[in-house]
Amino acid sequence: MRTTSLHEWPLNDPRGNRRTSQVLPRDIRSSPLGWHQDAYQQYFEPRGNNAIAQPNEDGDAVFINEPRPRRSELVFQAPFSES
Repeated sequence: MRTTSLHEWPLNDPRGNRRTSQVLPRDIRSSPLGWHQDAYQQYFEPRGNNAIAQPNEDGDAVFINEPRPRRSELVFQAPFSES
């Protein structure tokens, strides 16, 4: 089971809005491999077919190797701060 906490679209500011927990939130037509897989491999982190997601705390353009959480069950429930 792949579970992700997210703010649903349309939303331009996550502050004051509740996140929902989605199980396999994907569109099979636009993401046939899902969120955690690309043409070459399956990932156990928030990375895959359509995105790479992690904090970029130093704000530079080199983001590909920034640390990301790894979960063998693919359950991502990261905390969110409005500050």
